[in-house]
Amino acid sequence: MMACQFVRCLNMQLKVRIGKNAVFYSSCHLYMDRAKKTCSIRNSCNTVPRTFCLPLKQTLLLQHPNPIFPQREQFSILSRCMSSKADNVQRFDNKDKCAVFDQSGMLIKETTFVQAKLLAASKNSRLVFMNKNPDGLLCFSLQQLTVKPEKAKTIEQNTSKLSKEKKSDNKAAAKEYKIKASIADHDLNIKISQMQSHLGKGKQVIIFIKEKASQTSVSAKGVAELMKKLKDELSDVCKVNQDYSNATTTKLTLTPKESQPQALSSNYSEENKVASQ
Repeated sequence: MMACQFVRCLNMQLKVRIGKNAVFYSSCHLYMDRAKKTCSIRNSCNTVPRTFCLPLKQTLLLQHPNPIFPQREQFSILSRCMSSKADNVQRFDNKDKCAVFDQSGMLIKETTFVQAKLLAASKNSRLVFMNKNPDGLLCFSLQQLTVKPEKAKTIEQNTSKLSKEKKSDNKAAAKEYKIKASIADHDLNIKISQMQSHLGKGKQVIIFIKEKASQTSVSAKGVAELMKKLKDELSDVCKVNQDYSNATTTKLTLTPKESQPQALSSNYSEENKVASQ
């Protein structure tokens, strides 16, 4: 007994494009002739007035022969039921024959895989593998990239530059200290040592001296003594400025002296001269 020549597929989803107008059919009858590698499609709702015979491919181009159309219009039919298993893109050879389609499903050209990659690069797109059709052609769709490679490179460079500038700004940022007016001498000496280290690196130091509003007279005396000690200990490496003072807070800004590194280097050179003599 001979095998049936035609295979019928029901409820097939198709997208038909006529010119610029696209119609989506949710229920169609597909008849495939495996010997001739052709198929015929009939819409179950009779939206398509007659049966069309066309090549068996993933995306199919045909001519509408109905005389009610003034011109023979080209349209494409996308058929998912005719797709085979997707192959791994890494296995493709540059000489493999392939068909390239746009995002609407229209065939752009049939070419080799290496030429398809060049075409995608020229259109700022990437190749998306759809399937391998019964004719052995690899079917790819061009997917538009959201950002151009040159622009992406520029954005990456700008981001890297901003991050470097931010790091440099963080390094040069002023160091803040909050000190109570009643701080112990031992703790104050530790703070002063840390301040000297930051000032030696060229960083500005900001000090907030906190005092209790309920003990204004006692705190004021403690703040005055604290400020005097800070000036005595740090006057050689920085300039001490009092920004403001109120009932609870006194702000000091310590700015490193610009001449300090030069003075140190000159003293060092003089000591070397004396040692050499």
